[in-house]
Amino acid sequence: MGGGGLTAAAARALVIASLVAFAAAALLVTAEGRASAHPAAKRHFQTSCRSGTTEFRKGALRVFDVSTKEPQYGGSHARLLICTSLAKKPRLIIDGGADSEILPRRFALQGTRLGFEVQTVAFMGPFPVAPTEVGWIDVRRGPARLGPWNAGVEPEYAEPTEPLLPVDDVHFAIAPDGSMAVIAGAQSGCQVVAVLRLPTSRSTDLEPPDVLYTAPKGGLDPASLTIDDTTVAWTTTSGLPASALRSAGTPAAGNPSAQTGGC
Repeated sequence: MGGGGLTAAAARALVIASLVAFAAAALLVTAEGRASAHPAAKRHFQTSCRSGTTEFRKGALRVFDVSTKEPQYGGSHARLLICTSLAKKPRLIIDGGADSEILPRRFALQGTRLGFEVQTVAFMGPFPVAPTEVGWIDVRRGPARLGPWNAGVEPEYAEPTEPLLPVDDVHFAIAPDGSMAVIAGAQSGCQVVAVLRLPTSRSTDLEPPDVLYTAPKGGLDPASLTIDDTTVAWTTTSGLPASALRSAGTPAAGNPSAQTGGC
């Protein structure tokens, strides 16, 4: 290239830098949107237990998503809500924030707690990002508890603190103290067992996942997963029992191999 034009290498570096900056900003917007929606959005948002699209139903329990026009930005503003026979008004599970779409992937009712896996697509900027979270909500009362599972970006664009754990065939169990155990599989067949701790009974954020076990060739029975205050247990598909202490987990952070749990 002549004159003041960029070389191919420089142009590629500029594109990568822009993508990294966008991914970080979009993830921040998604996270902040859940915690505190824009005041104008709160004032104008009204819904009922008959609104939106049903995503999960069991008896009088209904989980549904509602998408409205965001008054400040003009894009869609998605929320996931829950109604039960005990509540006359919907309760919020996830607020996706401005320019968002919520894609529930799995629900499982365990006693009075509804566990879920949800992907939130953020359309801020030229390229969408789609982080996946896991969590639970008590169907009687209280806020949802949420924890990060996959940053929703390619490994080269993820921050070292962001997990990139598998998102296929996710199953979970909820401990009495509110912590969660998760078994998830990758398309390769590899499976990961991880735990997300709830710091205190009043916390709404689950801590980032710690990986307890990785089965590169799979062979774990997701339906067998259990968790108590100290231990996560499961069996193989051939019926062999296995377990790990919650305290023995390794953070899904650092290099891509750690972030993916080895899958």
